Amino acid sequence: MRYVMCFMISLGVFLVYSMRVNLSVTIIAMVNTTATDANSTDMVNMACPVSSNQTSPDDSKKTGEFLWDQVTQGYVLNAFFYGYIITQIPGGWVSEVISPAWIFGGGIGITAVLTLFTAVVARASLPAFLVLRALEGLSEGVTYPSMYALIARWSPVRERSFLATVCTLGSLLGTIVTLPVAAVLCEHGFDGGWPSVFYLSGLLGFVWVVAWFLLSSATPEQNRLISAEERKYIVESRDCKFGAYRSVPWIEILLSQPVWMCALIKFCSAWSFYTLLTELPSYLENVLHFEIQKESLEQWNTIFYVSAGINLFGGVVFLIFGTAKVQPWAHPQTEVVPDMDPLIPSINDDPESLEQWNTIFYVSAGINLFGGVVFLIFGTAKVQPWAHPQTEVVPDMDPLIPSINDDPVHGAASPNDGASSSDKRA
Repeated sequence: MRYVMCFMISLGVFLVYSMRVNLSVTIIAMVNTTATDANSTDMVNMACPVSSNQTSPDDSKKTGEFLWDQVTQGYVLNAFFYGYIITQIPGGWVSEVISPAWIFGGGIGITAVLTLFTAVVARASLPAFLVLRALEGLSEGVTYPSMYALIARWSPVRERSFLATVCTLGSLLGTIVTLPVAAVLCEHGFDGGWPSVFYLSGLLGFVWVVAWFLLSSATPEQNRLISAEERKYIVESRDCKFGAYRSVPWIEILLSQPVWMCALIKFCSAWSFYTLLTELPSYLENVLHFEIQKESLEQWNTIFYVSAGINLFGGVVFLIFGTAKVQPWAHPQTEVVPDMDPLIPSINDDPESLEQWNTIFYVSAGINLFGGVVFLIFGTAKVQPWAHPQTEVVPDMDPLIPSINDDPVHGAASPNDGASSSDKRA
């Protein structure tokens, strides 16, 4: 049953990221770039020339419904994060007071309902749309803290790193699958194309919530579907008992150098990751002239024609190595900084250019390099003295400390990962 719970959590995280990143693609179809670019006095940047088999940038202008300039689009894309950072730490506390299973499912369920109303609200009012996206951030902000609480309760010590990685793998899959599917729906979907992306995401979220509340529980002890043998194995091989509490050493946490090093590297990684997550489709469409909505399906159909994309090999290699940076520090329990990417301003109110994007890439690379070097010098993965339990009964503090860690493949492995008291397998 623990593997069923792991699969359901991973699927839930898949939907969390699907409902988060779908706007990054749909906004290209939503905005009337023909009208917004006409209001600018700058020339379209042609540093990346259009290939012979493509239309010119002027011919490929989008005639969407909304007259949003670059600044407004930045607010729309970042509104989610303004709500998201608010419920990070409170999400861990609420998970303990109520139930991590209810909070995890409820957060995704509320987001699904809001996603279903996205198209209606966006067409009604821009301020209302910004509020809706912020509310989605509020509801999604509790999902990762509650996920960590569930992992702590359902995973034996020896399996915790593996189960945590599988659970958080859904975030990567959600991004990988959603972006091309959303592009295809924008071109061929109903109700104008782009609204179908939100309808599909919201509907899938609603179906998942129904299945979640039928199958899940906060602990193995409360689950009706688990076998007695597996329940005994999980309970006996966990490294803590739940229900007893001690005060959280907030002073020690806030004054701890390793904690601040984890916060720094989290900030640096989130800067580049969320910049690409929210703005990459716009970069591909407006700067590289890649017609996402028309070519996504063709790219999937020709995936085996490796030679056709050999010119992208270098970029792909760098992106692969870029994703590898998140694993070495993905599981510390002391990451205590919220995602700060909403603080990144929109690119510019002028048409996007290669020079502007190069500046962003250079700044992001410098921030990542700075964080990595500083962490290598001052960081550590050792358990801090104040983190050791003062009594034999260890409180459930898991969701309180890492509650703000919401990057892809960032798991919840305990710093006490080690040998279990039992080699028994369910």
